[in-house]
Amino acid sequence: MIPDLWWNNKCRRYAEKLRETHSGRASTSREQTLRVYDELMKASKTLVDGHAHNYLVELDRRLDDGEFTATATKKIRKAIS
Repeated sequence: MIPDLWWNNKCRRYAEKLRETHSGRASTSREQTLRVYDELMKASKTLVDGHAHNYLVELDRRLDDGEFTATATKKIRKAIS
């Protein structure tokens, strides 16, 4: 972890928490949470901390807009809270 990239570190932690919630069954919710996991990991590796913050703001908007299934939304919200 890089101490001065606070938002990047948050994205990494959220991704790790989200990864822990996966079940072995293939489903739409699982695919959506895996996609968000990948996006969080990508955001955690950016060189500009503000990009990670912008991704989290965008993810919050997507959750509010109902882009994900109810189960995926619940798992993602739990991971980022």
